[in-house]
Amino acid sequence: MEALFVIAAVFKILAYIDMQNSNLANEERKYWDHLDNTLIGEGFFALATIFAYLRLLLLLQLNLQLGPLLVRSLSEQGARPAA
Repeated sequence: MEALFVIAAVFKILAYIDMQNSNLANEERKYWDHLDNTLIGEGFFALATIFAYLRLLLLLQLNLQLGPLLVRSLSEQGARPAA
């Protein structure tokens, strides 16, 4: 998941470099190439954000029998939940 954030940052940096070397900085998005670095970077960032929220949702779910005890016992033991 962290790799997706890194990939998104790399594509954003590449897009910044491309815009410094280009005269098309004010072109509308609908005319951009479908493989533009900004679009790819935003796609990876959106995917990484979705995975981060899903992982958070997995960590915050409660068991009906144990309640919050399960999450508390994992943090007390220093164990990392399976990702």
